[in-house]
Amino acid sequence: MRSSFCCIGFVAACSGPFVPPAAHVSPDGGLVGDGVVSTQRFVVDADQLSVAEGGRVALALSLAANPDVALAVTLESSDPVGAPVSPTSWLFTSADYLRPIAVTIAPRIDANDVSEVTTISIRGAGVQTQIVTVTTEDSTQLDRTGWPAPFSGGVLLDTSVHCRPVTLAASGFLSAFAVFAATGGGKFSMAIYSDRAGQPGTIITQAAIEQPLVDGVNLAPIATATELAAGRYWLCLASRFGSPAVGASATETGPACVLGDPVNQLDFWDPTPQSSCTTEPLENIWITTYQ
Repeated sequence: MRSSFCCIGFVAACSGPFVPPAAHVSPDGGLVGDGVVSTQRFVVDADQLSVAEGGRVALALSLAANPDVALAVTLESSDPVGAPVSPTSWLFTSADYLRPIAVTIAPRIDANDVSEVTTISIRGAGVQTQIVTVTTEDSTQLDRTGWPAPFSGGVLLDTSVHCRPVTLAASGFLSAFAVFAATGGGKFSMAIYSDRAGQPGTIITQAAIEQPLVDGVNLAPIATATELAAGRYWLCLASRFGSPAVGASATETGPACVLGDPVNQLDFWDPTPQSSCTTEPLENIWITTYQ
């Protein structure tokens, strides 16, 4: 217990309460204050980790010294959606501060093929923040199914829903639709249908919103990645406004179907009555899937 005191003897007299020096972090990570260096710090078994996308990696976390009073710890990921950390908080006490807890980082599979780096920040009052770096090794395989290479010709679009059969060689998650426009104009949307006896069957999913159709490559992402099994599907394109022309082959043809009557809005439906199908030049429409 500190109190007012006087210095007597060869030292000049003084009085007043004792004022400790301001607290700060020492070079070794301890907390300096009140004339004493605290040795409290986080103990981790690694500060750099690597993990495959879609997998998980564990980190052991404990304290170096008895916290005396319970120490609340927070754990934060720089990418909480793509690489969440669990748990996000913990309470160390004098009874368990030496017992490591298992911290899990589980990067999710995404629609790109790029490796990412995530930082995990571990914080607690009076303790220097501990940073752990996690590298996610991305082995995602992106596939484009359809006709992505631009054709030299073009074909005008009307307001009908035009569909082409596409075959997925392997299962994957559908992440986006795409169309190459030789001449842009208006807006477009796309959808994918099951196959029913060689014609479009039931709608599986469609683009999240309609997009402006501009010259060149146009992407139409979907709201949530949809898993598709290997097999045959129908890829459908609808447009409205303007007089756009989608890239089309001058030499190659294939089956195509038009769903029902022309529409004035970009919606999709299960075709009733049956689609009108024929053989037409191939068009620059495709899907992107990942696995």
